[in-house]
This record gives sequence, C-alpha cells and structure tokens, in this order.
Amino acid sequence: MNLDAYHQRMHSEIKAVPIVKWKESNILPRLPDSAEALDLMLQKVAKPRRMWRDGIRFNSHRYSDMTLSESVGQEFTIR
Repeated sequence: MNLDAYHQRMHSEIKAVPIVKWKESNILPRLPDSAEALDLMLQKVAKPRRMWRDGIRFNSHRYSDMTLSESVGQEFTIR
C-alpha cells in the first residue's frame, strides 16, 4: 500500500482517516528557526561512538562501509 492510500482510508485502531485526524488535532511540530538551530536541536541527542573493525554499533545494529575501514579506533558523533 502506498503512503497516500494509507492516509486516505479508515484506520481500525484510531477509528478515523489518518489525514483527517491529523488536521483535526491542530498540533504543528515545533520547527527550528534556522539550519543552525536545527543543528543545535539534533546535537542534544548526538551520541559518541567508536569505529570497530566490524563498523559502528548503535541500537543493536552495526553500520559499516569499506570507506570507513581506515577509521578503526576513531570516535564519531552520530545522530
């Protein structure tokens, strides 16, 4: 099912059409004033991680790429 179809059909748990429910909520996400402000917001959740031989480990997942193999032992900030 594509995303547009999902938003337009009745949802069994919320008993409403998702796009209608969203518009009725009158809740808008707090958007940053600038790209710099976004960077500061993201930095609050940034986590330092070390590059291991098998990649960077985060949330029970391993992320790796051959271009990072020279960075084993270095620390990176991920978001």
